[in-house]
Amino acid sequence: MAFDRAAMDEAGRVAHEELTNLRAQMTPEQAEGAQTLIDWLKANFRAAGYKRLCRPLVYNKKEQ
Repeated sequence: MAFDRAAMDEAGRVAHEELTNLRAQMTPEQAEGAQTLIDWLKANFRAAGYKRLCRPLVYNKKEQ
């Protein structure tokens, strides 16, 4: 399976921009929760990889 790296880079840039905008609109409590999640991602990303790490986040979202 070939990946379009340019498209992935652009999607990453858009995602970063969206996160910046979301964080700018958060209450202090929401920002604290977001930072906790960001810290968790940073701590586990290299060992688990994004697919395994994000699977419970996507699964939990579907359940709500």
